[in-house]
Amino acid sequence: MSEIGYKAKGALALALSMALFSTTLFADTRAYAAQAVSKAEENILPELTYEAALEKAKKHSPDLRDIADTAEFLQKTKEDLWDRVGYFDSPDYDYQRWVNDGWYMVTSSAFSTTTSMKQNSYGEAITKLGLEAGVKNYFITILSQEDNLELLKKNMELQQKLYKQGKTKYQLGLISKFDLDKLETETNNLADSITLMESALEQIYTQFNSLLGESPEKRYQLVYDVSYEPFTLNQTMDQYINGKVNASNTLKILELNVESAKFKKNYLPESSTGSETNQNNLSYDQAKRSLKTSKDDFALAIRNGYNAILQKETEYATAQAALKQAEADYHKAEVNYQAGNITALTLEQAQMGVDKAKNEIQQVVYDHDLAIFNFQNPDLLSGGAGASGASGKSGKSGSGSEGK
Repeated sequence: MSEIGYKAKGALALALSMALFSTTLFADTRAYAAQAVSKAEENILPELTYEAALEKAKKHSPDLRDIADTAEFLQKTKEDLWDRVGYFDSPDYDYQRWVNDGWYMVTSSAFSTTTSMKQNSYGEAITKLGLEAGVKNYFITILSQEDNLELLKKNMELQQKLYKQGKTKYQLGLISKFDLDKLETETNNLADSITLMESALEQIYTQFNSLLGESPEKRYQLVYDVSYEPFTLNQTMDQYINGKVNASNTLKILELNVESAKFKKNYLPESSTGSETNQNNLSYDQAKRSLKTSKDDFALAIRNGYNAILQKETEYATAQAALKQAEADYHKAEVNYQAGNITALTLEQAQMGVDKAKNEIQQVVYDHDLAIFNFQNPDLLSGGAGASGASGKSGKSGSGSEGK
């Protein structure tokens, strides 16, 4: 065979070898990429919107189940009463009157059942509002904590660079041992803050999952779009308060208490004693005072709620001004860095100032959104809905020392 033939066979063998190698390499790369995608998909948290979370909370709520059971029980009780005596209107109790004891038992039971049904209905609305407030509080608190935690970790990266730089400066005799120890303490404190914030976030998530009826370890990517827009009250405060007072389910329950006390005061069995009459008169007066006090407190809570909105809007303006200043400082640092007057680390610190200012604005936007929600649902402000949820802003992000 000629030399050319050997070379051709050699080339063919080399080509086949390269083809097999590249096929194997491609297959391995494709398999590796598939594994990477699979792992990435595993790390993708399921999305959870506010609306979906609220539905979960309602379905899981033991309170709502109790209210539904109570409604069913009261309806059956009412039907049993009506089956025994037939349908009748509630008796007139605007003035005192005495009736036969047997008839009093029937009419008072009917009145009590009807009143309880109304109270149960108002209680259902209040409970649902409390769940809505609880879910909103958890959403805002979790997102706020996650934002602050992300900022804190960025700050930690910068602080570690500062500490490393400090060690070098100390070895060169440019800073004292005291200054180095201070940098170490600041670094350790930031690390502790991150640990504490992560722990707090885990606790909040556990409580949130309990509200939804999910397992404690369940995690989500919360979907909650909120933007800032100044709040406008399109009527006078007195008009707004009157409308909310009339619509309040909390006050409606207290009004029913007044009516019940009035019924007991004026609609009396023949066997009632003077002591019972005096007690009924006292209960009626107390119920009226409680209603009046609650209405006054309700109106005050609404006014305070509106002031809370205005306060957040002032804080938003202040935070916007702080952001503009931080951005100006960063642009100044950028120019100095390009001119060789400062280090890259100092430029990073200026960028951190911008990140902190942006985060502060977002915190105010969250708080402003919650303040508006509470103002529009003043049963929450007066404590009527018994809203349960996370509250309070998350911890500070911390700060690092300025690089030299």
